[in-house]
Amino acid sequence: MDRVVVDTDVLSFYLKNDSRFANYASELDGKQLVISFQTQAELMLWQELHDWGDVRRKKVARLIAQQYLVFPVDEVLCRTWAQLRADIKKAGRVIQVADAWIAATAVMLGAPLATHNVRDFLHVVGLELINFPVR
Repeated sequence: MDRVVVDTDVLSFYLKNDSRFANYASELDGKQLVISFQTQAELMLWQELHDWGDVRRKKVARLIAQQYLVFPVDEVLCRTWAQLRADIKKAGRVIQVADAWIAATAVMLGAPLATHNVRDFLHVVGLELINFPVR
């Protein structure tokens, strides 16, 4: 089964019933959906910042457990992240720390990244992006 790494923004479209998720649905259907540990951490941060109740927190936890593989951090991912950030910095570019973790997950898995924030990942060598820009 083909894998697709789902960026936090695309997952948030689903969670918010945002119509932009429909653009990505066909690209995700039938694939093994993966999120980085970083995306899971960002979702947990949102829960704290916006005082999500127990019902909403449990709903999101169930969704992730049932439909997503949360890719954990390990030494190989750390090396991939470090190399990715170093290459981008040496090229005179910038990638945010959180975005680098998500990109490194996709690069390491050899999987495309479904993201609505293409500009955050443009300078990652070897990263295939799935994107549906606003028309």
